[in-house]
Amino acid sequence: MTAAKLTQSSNHNLKLTSILLLHKITDNRLTGSSKRLQHVYEKVCGHEAFQIVVLGSTIWDDLGSEKKGIAREKELRKGECWGRTIRGGPDCCRLEDSVS
Repeated sequence: MTAAKLTQSSNHNLKLTSILLLHKITDNRLTGSSKRLQHVYEKVCGHEAFQIVVLGSTIWDDLGSEKKGIAREKELRKGECWGRTIRGGPDCCRLEDSVS
């Protein structure tokens, strides 16, 4: 679906300015589908496109402990998927008032 949308956008001369990749901070690891999505994005768009990615952590209000969330955020930043993506230059942000 992502590749089809990107192709459709390019056919209509629309420029992609950013892509949001979101992760629930309440989840202590990336799911298989999240990892696959990031790998597909990397293959379709190329590593140089990471500069338009924004990595967002959501559901902070449900976590109960900001300290726990900060630790999970550090793990994500250093981990396999986010770590590789961050080296490409994207921004990271917290979406603290989001709901599941």
